[in-house]
Amino acid sequence: MKELSKHFYITLFLAGSLLPGIFIIIGGYLGEYLGEFGIILLFVIGLVLFILPFFVILNLTDAMWSSIEDVYARMTPGKAVGLLFIPIFNIYWMYQVLIGFVEDYNNFVSRNEIETPLLEGGIFITHFLLTLLSLLPNIGWIAGLINLVVVSMMISKICDAVNSVNFALLERRKDIAK
Repeated sequence: MKELSKHFYITLFLAGSLLPGIFIIIGGYLGEYLGEFGIILLFVIGLVLFILPFFVILNLTDAMWSSIEDVYARMTPGKAVGLLFIPIFNIYWMYQVLIGFVEDYNNFVSRNEIETPLLEGGIFITHFLLTLLSLLPNIGWIAGLINLVVVSMMISKICDAVNSVNFALLERRKDIAK
């Protein structure tokens, strides 16, 4: 398994979350100077950047569930990612993917006697609740901004956990091969 770079994932997530808004502001202020083509170009770039955080989270979801994939895991990486595409159900499924990962990860680490810190669910629950709050009118944008920090912390925890498990399993395979 390839090592996950938390800086890479966090940077892509934040860039895709913040830059579309910056492009909208620039388009609003400079629209008359940019012309129709310039505004369309800003819109297309903003749209592509807006989609970026979703791909980051989907890729990270696949990596985290792949790291603990065995007969005891509650879901496969494909199921974890695939069911996030079902509207409305994906709210429930996001909870299962996040909180379920914490539980399954901790069980995997214990079962395989891997010496690494266990995950705590607080940051994952906080992200889930802030995501729900971000859907509310008037206060949603505040929850969304706070969630940017929380998601960055969560991505960091996930990358550390996945890298730790993958490294331990790789070392175990090397020892067995000797």
